[in-house]
Amino acid sequence: MQQQKRSLALGFLAGALGGAVGTIVLNVFQTSSLKATQAAESKFDLNSSYGEQQEALLGMFEKAHTRTADVVAGAVGLDLTRKQRRAAAPITEFAFGILCAGAYGAVAEYLPAVTAGAGTLYGAALFTGASEVVLPAIRYVPPPQERTPVQHLGGLSGNVLYGAVTEGVRRLIRSL
Repeated sequence: MQQQKRSLALGFLAGALGGAVGTIVLNVFQTSSLKATQAAESKFDLNSSYGEQQEALLGMFEKAHTRTADVVAGAVGLDLTRKQRRAAAPITEFAFGILCAGAYGAVAEYLPAVTAGAGTLYGAALFTGASEVVLPAIRYVPPPQERTPVQHLGGLSGNVLYGAVTEGVRRLIRSL
């Protein structure tokens, strides 16, 4: 088998496309997980603490995406309405997932070790860096010690899945 030629641009593009798919899968996973937890708690007449914790986590990050949209809009001289902010939140999340994965794909072209664990280590590292360090540091989400183990595990598992999907799509595209 012939070795493929390295390309920063193609690596970025493949990673970005992987990140787009990964972000969609992440959102489906989080929504489905919340619904499954709520259904189980209801069916077995359990208290709703796990579902409430998951819902709070999703709300926390939606607010962080909204604040990010505000900052980006402000940087270009726009003042978003409440309705525009809510619409922009998923766009900022999607853009973040695409840009980070694009950078990951570009780096993977020259440093294949970053793909270790079939992208799961990338997903875990992104979760740790963004959700556990940067967002709390800029006060977009509460610090890690103020979140529950369920919230940490939910965030980590979703990002590990995002990383695996991103890597799978990236590999598929680069093999073409």
